[in-house]
Amino acid sequence: MAKRNRETLKNHFRQGEKPTQQAFEDLIDSTLNTLDDGFSGSPHIGMGLAPLTDRGVIISAFRSPGDPYPAWEFMIDKNTGDLCVRRGEDGVSQPVFTMKYNKEDEDNNPEVIINGMVRCQGIKRNYITGEAPADGKWHDILDNQQLEEGCFAFDIIAGCGERNKGRYALLSATAIHCFGSRRRIRKVRSNFGLRGNRICLRWIKIKDRFTCQLQIKTAFRYGDDTMIRYQIARLWDNPSMK
Repeated sequence: MAKRNRETLKNHFRQGEKPTQQAFEDLIDSTLNTLDDGFSGSPHIGMGLAPLTDRGVIISAFRSPGDPYPAWEFMIDKNTGDLCVRRGEDGVSQPVFTMKYNKEDEDNNPEVIINGMVRCQGIKRNYITGEAPADGKWHDILDNQQLEEGCFAFDIIAGCGERNKGRYALLSATAIHCFGSRRRIRKVRSNFGLRGNRICLRWIKIKDRFTCQLQIKTAFRYGDDTMIRYQIARLWDNPSMK
């Protein structure tokens, strides 16, 4: 496949020239073919890319023009649909970031695999986020869809406070149970002011079911508009141990 630059192609088709079959082949090979080259585009999908080989490369990024090997490769697995970013060095590439397609996952939970260290300025848990009144009463955290029977482990962070009144509290905890049995919560708590400003957490067994509810409260009542804000992440993704 001979690809020519624009100036060469223009010379083939200048006025008075008689283009040869090779000139037409060069012209065709120098233009984009959506089927042969794996490119497509439309207002609906934007730019579409598809791998041309079983290796699955759809984008290669080079440090500079003329480099023999790419510094980064973006690949898609034709069999699984996984998207992978690989770092290249001297023609050999290693996976750095893989996003699993997980078509067979019943919960439709995507997975991300990172082969390296993760650096970030903070973490926000998003399996469950919400608020509960800081009124000294127990409040449910889990909704009906989250009250499944099985083995569960949660990472919880919660906080509340009344500005300019010297009442603040933070809670970090790990809460686990197995089908509602052996309910355990490991807590790290801090508060400013009275000990009653602290945040409390507990499990409550659900009657006639092999599961339990997670509840939160403040020991003392805060002001009427004060809320406990909480974020929860799942630490275990196979409740039924399939």
